[in-house]
Amino acid sequence: AHTRQRSEDQPWLIASGILFAIGLLTWFVQVSRGLDVLGGGQAIAWRGYIAAFFLMAGLGSGLVILATLGDLDVLPGLKTLRRPLLIGGIACYIAAGMAILMDVGRPDRVLNMLFSPNFTSLFVWDFCALSLTAILAAASLWCEPTRNSLPVLAALCATTAGIIEGWILAVSAGAPLWQHPLMPVV
Repeated sequence: AHTRQRSEDQPWLIASGILFAIGLLTWFVQVSRGLDVLGGGQAIAWRGYIAAFFLMAGLGSGLVILATLGDLDVLPGLKTLRRPLLIGGIACYIAAGMAILMDVGRPDRVLNMLFSPNFTSLFVWDFCALSLTAILAAASLWCEPTRNSLPVLAALCATTAGIIEGWILAVSAGAPLWQHPLMPVV
């Protein structure tokens, strides 16, 4: 039965690999030639990348929270979906990271956050919360949680990441309909 499962998954894996390769190639073209290759200018690209970032970061946090709710027996029916939820959450965080790298335009700028972080910036907080949640999700995926501390930490970090995302939107003056004090709650 296990080999049958693998053969059924093979077309999806091949299609996903092809889409990943196409996406990676287009990303390299954009990074090497700039946002002009999109034909829409920086404002159009910014909106798309930021929307993709917030979507993927929020979805990743939600998937990690669902996995931890299964681990903590809050929603015991999710225990069987734990592995796909965590893998999906990690994949969403990677996609969010790629989207924000596309928005920044120069991926090497991320090194500034690592080696000289400005902790008064919400973006540094966001980077830390998303990174820590991804690490905790990977740790949860690797080792079966025997204690409640790992799922609780993962859920708290994922919730914190979501709140910081809303906080960033609440203070973004350049985004109409996003700037509202209730955005962290949303």
